[in-house]
Amino acid sequence: MKNKRRLFWVMILLLASNIAFAQEKNVKLRREYIEKGMTAYTEGYIFVCPFGTEIHGIKSFAWGDITKCEEKILNEIKKIKSKYSIDTTQIILFGYSQGGSRIFSVGLRHPNIFKGIITVAGTFKEEDAKEHLPELKGKDFKAYIMIGGKDKNLENNKKAKEELEKYGTKVHLEIYPEIGHAFPGEPEKELEKALNFLLVK
Repeated sequence: MKNKRRLFWVMILLLASNIAFAQEKNVKLRREYIEKGMTAYTEGYIFVCPFGTEIHGIKSFAWGDITKCEEKILNEIKKIKSKYSIDTTQIILFGYSQGGSRIFSVGLRHPNIFKGIITVAGTFKEEDAKEHLPELKGKDFKAYIMIGGKDKNLENNKKAKEELEKYGTKVHLEIYPEIGHAFPGEPEKELEKALNFLLVK
């Protein structure tokens, strides 16, 4: 008897600030999972890489203000839910640079929707989510923060960890001493570690 497909898939939204970067990471992540035999059917992951809310050129876009970004992300979730059977308790936000900054804000504003967040070189803007932070109490919400040791946002990310832990959130801060504002050298391996932290109880 053949193995049945998993009924529910984990949804991972990837936010980046550059069309080429988003497409490249999406292709690399897909290739990595396919080559290892970890397709969406065997592992249950759906990667969604929406373009930003503001187009700045042929190959670049931005995520605009938090309200528009929030609306875009929530609409993307509705679209995916209409096409696939996703586990609505296992939706993860994953973002780099400005995308990472928006992930901090949108994820923390909706702890009832998201299982957790993965940020890379993002900025924690407490003012965007301050009134929602108390909602984290008692929630099974986790945050995996990646930041370069030479990134100007290092202290900001350390503060994010401290603030979220005040409300009982499980936070892992991964610091890469030799890099600045950049993605870690082996993103697929780092993503796997982040997912294990968020999804394994």
